[in-house]
Amino acid sequence: MIQKLIAKERKAEKVVSIFSFAMMTILVSINVALRYAFGKSLVFTEELSYVFFNWFVLIGVCNIFRNRGLVAVDAIVGMMPKVVAWADGILVDVVVLGTNIVLTYLSVKLSITGFSRKTPALMLPYTIMYIPAVISFFTMSISSVSLLIEDLKSGKGEPQHD
Repeated sequence: MIQKLIAKERKAEKVVSIFSFAMMTILVSINVALRYAFGKSLVFTEELSYVFFNWFVLIGVCNIFRNRGLVAVDAIVGMMPKVVAWADGILVDVVVLGTNIVLTYLSVKLSITGFSRKTPALMLPYTIMYIPAVISFFTMSISSVSLLIEDLKSGKGEPQHD
């Protein structure tokens, strides 16, 4: 049951990211064409492009984070003894988990305060721009717990980091 839910969540992440990227690209292309052809662009497309950019980046990073695809410095860790490298990996996992939890809390606060502010052209609440951060950091917090457990189970050998 939980595996099906996780699979659906991961599929939704990919769909939202791909859709957001496509919409952002289409809107920016339309604006470029209008600016080139007529010397003017549509203001609302810039706002929508920004919204779609936020959704694309912040939701897309969840998948990258879960697969440990973010930038890491492995040169120093590679020179450490395996036990030290493993302990360092656990420490990093704990710090990243704490950071994701704090950022989830702060993004929730930001999203709540954004409800009273409206965008200039479309009059959308800024919460629409801020909510992807809540989703992203919450999802990465859950992934952080999973990755920490995975590293703890790996024993004092090589951490599971790629």
